[in-house]
Amino acid sequence: MDYADFVAQGRPAWDRMEALADQAGRDLTRLGADELEALVTAHRIVVSDFAWARTRFPDAATTQHLRTLAFRGHQLLAPPEPPALERAWTFLAHGYPRVFQATLPATVGATALFLGATLLGVVVGGVNLDVARMFIPEESLTGLREGRIWTDTIGDSQDATSLSTMIFTNNIRVALAAWAGGSIAGLGSAGALLFNGLMFGCMLTVTWHHGLLDRLHAWVAAHGPLELFLICCAGGAGFTLARGLVDDRGRSLSRTFAEAGRTSVKLALGTVPWFVLCGIVEGTLSPQMDVATALKQVVGIALLGTFLVYTLVPRPMETHA
Repeated sequence: MDYADFVAQGRPAWDRMEALADQAGRDLTRLGADELEALVTAHRIVVSDFAWARTRFPDAATTQHLRTLAFRGHQLLAPPEPPALERAWTFLAHGYPRVFQATLPATVGATALFLGATLLGVVVGGVNLDVARMFIPEESLTGLREGRIWTDTIGDSQDATSLSTMIFTNNIRVALAAWAGGSIAGLGSAGALLFNGLMFGCMLTVTWHHGLLDRLHAWVAAHGPLELFLICCAGGAGFTLARGLVDDRGRSLSRTFAEAGRTSVKLALGTVPWFVLCGIVEGTLSPQMDVATALKQVVGIALLGTFLVYTLVPRPMETHA
């Protein structure tokens, strides 16, 4: 079919749809039952004709007009979008756990890398304590040599609200860096996990060497398990993004990378509420050194366990009325 025949054949349905859309405005109740059915039929024709025209006549004015009509019909006929809070709840309750489960290998790989880096930090720090200077400020190292640990004074200079806000903001920044590093073939994500793992391993070794590991444990017990795992989850989101650069599955690289980007964004965003929760715990409970470490351990295990149940236990698909 040539261009002239295509336009002549399709024009009546296009004009009919445009007229009905103008009549409806933004309110479909302005149309009668027959008119609504005619609008739906005409919109289907427009969408079909647009799909055909963009492959045969991509630069034609008619193709652009069909694009506009198809989009207009979709806006008019599509169900109204739920409120933002409802969409956010649906994502957190159903969407994020499903995405997490679908990309679990990336998270497992990120966690293994972090744990390996932590072990390396413990070993390297044990062989040469000077390595700790790469990750721990000199002032903190001086305090350790004098029998003081920085965690004992974290809550002295700020109120709990300000401290919690500062902590979860910083942790979210670290997580976003671990995610965004996936855009450079995953090297940035791997680097973030290695750095944080080495730093944590060195902290364990140097505090043990100075006899203050129990004080570090007392500070990290409540928030640490979940917080460190969330950083691994953010690294897994980065690896998911990086996979879009190499796993094209027979499709164009741009499409695969775009899909991987959307998935990785969901993985990263889903950790944000949990980082906020960890920040609140770290800013309120963790600095309380008069609270039994065993109680903090229970809180830490409960937080991590709750997150794992939330993300890993299968749940039924959400239903809509």
